[in-house]
Amino acid sequence: MTKNRAIIAIGANIPEKERVVNDTIITLSERYPDSRFSSAYITPAVGSCVDNPPYCNAVGVLMVDADYETLHTLLKEMELSAGRTPQSKFTGLIPLDIDIVAWNDTILRPRDMQQVYVAIGLAELGINL
Repeated sequence: MTKNRAIIAIGANIPEKERVVNDTIITLSERYPDSRFSSAYITPAVGSCVDNPPYCNAVGVLMVDADYETLHTLLKEMELSAGRTPQSKFTGLIPLDIDIVAWNDTILRPRDMQQVYVAIGLAELGINL
């Protein structure tokens, strides 16, 4: 069976952000052992959130048997388990954010692909899209 490739961006900006991002990497690595991840790194908040605390980020390349919707649902459930709520954006504190930025050969979030918080991880993993 052919696996799907999802490039994901992981981020958090709460005080324990490094632990959250690293725990997320561990959880996803255990679930999808053929996947690989960048190291975790700190970047400033961007866009309308520039006054928010810096983020801890990482990029992952997940090799999954699941379809897009199944993976997307799992990642959103992980965000909720980490304490993410609809109010998180209003408070400026994001316990966990996981976005699928590319699915197989399709870039889903072109703006994110150009941002430093994704570009650093892509470069570390040797991915040029």
